[in-house]
Amino acid sequence: MSLPPPPVGNVASGTGQIETLALSAQSLAEQSKHKEIMMDLEAKKVGRKIVVPTLVEDVRAKLRSYGEPVRLFGENPADVRSRLRLIMGRLKVEGVLVDSNEEEFNDKQQHVEVTKVVYTKASPNLISARQKITKSSLEKSSARLQAERLRRSKTRRRLTSSSSSPSEYFYLDRSLVIGGIPSEEDYASTLYSNCLSTSLSSSEFSSSRILTSSKYSPNGDIYTTGWEDGEYVVTTSADRSWRMWDVRTGECVLLQDGHFRECYGVGFQPDGALVSTTDFGGVTVVWDLRTGRKVQHFQGHTKRVLCCEWSGNGFEMATAGDDGTVKIWDMRQRKLQTTIPAHSGLISGMKFSPSSEFLATSSYDGKVKLFSTRSWNVIRTLEGHTGQVTGVDISEDEKEILSSGFDKTFKTWR
Repeated sequence: MSLPPPPVGNVASGTGQIETLALSAQSLAEQSKHKEIMMDLEAKKVGRKIVVPTLVEDVRAKLRSYGEPVRLFGENPADVRSRLRLIMGRLKVEGVLVDSNEEEFNDKQQHVEVTKVVYTKASPNLISARQKITKSSLEKSSARLQAERLRRSKTRRRLTSSSSSPSEYFYLDRSLVIGGIPSEEDYASTLYSNCLSTSLSSSEFSSSRILTSSKYSPNGDIYTTGWEDGEYVVTTSADRSWRMWDVRTGECVLLQDGHFRECYGVGFQPDGALVSTTDFGGVTVVWDLRTGRKVQHFQGHTKRVLCCEWSGNGFEMATAGDDGTVKIWDMRQRKLQTTIPAHSGLISGMKFSPSSEFLATSSYDGKVKLFSTRSWNVIRTLEGHTGQVTGVDISEDEKEILSSGFDKTFKTWR
């Protein structure tokens, strides 16, 4: 007959007899405490490798499935998620919980949505639209490049015919030029002087409702809330897509997917070949209207991107949104050029001047700001609206600025 194992606390005596000593209550408590500490350490170690839900609803559902309270007093969402991680780690150490990573992977495999690139046959109207856009963009880009070559040739002639006195150095389009000040510099100097003296010229109540945008007509004679005259218009939607419509027939000639969040802002390159769209995920995507392909996507904003505008030079693009910053992107290098901490609130509108010498922005902080495109410094801050400013535009002669706001007024600044 075998004897039962000796109890805890046995002490072997020299006489060969076994003396049993009971552990004190304090020793048992310390032993239990040590076991709990080791269990917590192991649970934390295992918990680091466990996939824990991130959504608040999923975290609550997981805690309920384990019979745990969904929230303790004083806990924030991060604390609740940390507690869930520790609980799952303890269950894993005790052997109650199966491999969480494997379970999560299998669950994702069952519910994964396979993303496929689907090509559809282009309609005759879409083909016609792309042909017109291609022809128009080539003509505009050719004229723009020709004007740039002419300007550069005039600059070179000034370089060869002028002295190299240090007093004659100045900056033109961010590059060092020597010689007498050219006409562009005269115009820019006058324009910046006008911006510095810009003040409120008029203020009119438009309606009993809040004004959400403001635009000049192409000839600058009237104010409107539409788009410039053209054959096609692009709209964006919360269904994460954008569409191109034929203005004459009202037909949708192109439906384009590609965003993973609600689509909002639209900006056209001056040549008309490219269009940029923004979304609530902080992403801006550039598309080629001639082929329908995605050219580039830019991500840098921490919140929603609501505005997108192109400079007249054809390669600089400005984006702005909820985070109060304006970001300038260089399409030639396909990267961020600079970030402007423009406003303390949401930026609701942007507009490059026709000469692209300055950029106007409107914001929910109640201000309109003018920025030099040569240094991206603030030239002038316009304050006059009693509420949030929702839109801004610049007249063709660059002598007048239009803004609208929540105070139900549109204001002109000269």
